[in-house]
Amino acid sequence: MDLGLTHAAPVEALAKLCELDSIIVHFIASDNVEGARHGFLRKRFTPWHIQHLAVNIARQKAYQKEKEPVQMRRVEVIEVKTETTSVSPDKLEKGPEAYDRAKASALKTLSE
Repeated sequence: MDLGLTHAAPVEALAKLCELDSIIVHFIASDNVEGARHGFLRKRFTPWHIQHLAVNIARQKAYQKEKEPVQMRRVEVIEVKTETTSVSPDKLEKGPEAYDRAKASALKTLSE
């Protein structure tokens, strides 16, 4: 399920509902929080960029917080990470490319 706007991946809810050995998450890290830890400090930000960064950091932290109790229950969380640009309302033309790359990443991970 895609809950990218409000919730990265509901892994804890899934682990509570189902008896699972592992959960596969298609994880697309927010592009503005990846890379060098403090590299973003060298950029100039508009209020929109600051808000966007804050939301992405909060989403990433919420996902990590949700993933920890699942892993403590010995449920493996497998993250399929896709190297692609994010798709947003102003970048919908990137959707087919993002889908194809996500599918290729998932198939590669599953074959390993």
